[in-house]
Amino acid sequence: MVAFLERELASWPQVSTKPMFGMLAFYRGKRIFAALPRTRALGADNALIYKLPTGAAGAGWNTVELTQDTAGMKDALRCLERAYRQARKKK
Repeated sequence: MVAFLERELASWPQVSTKPMFGMLAFYRGKRIFAALPRTRALGADNALIYKLPTGAAGAGWNTVELTQDTAGMKDALRCLERAYRQARKKK
């Protein structure tokens, strides 16, 4: 599942990646919006983190545990899409 999300995010416009503390960080332009585990950096290999900017509901870093079912994948993508959209907005 993490590999699928990694490929999916990397295909989105204006997204670049950088390794960071056992994770792969995803940026939209210069703004980081998500990180996926490359090691057990988050304490589990099935968790991801995403960031919502100040002022947004749920602002700051959030963690989502990935599950192997379709609902879990949809939830993860929904969170990542929201973080990606928010990363575009000006402060």
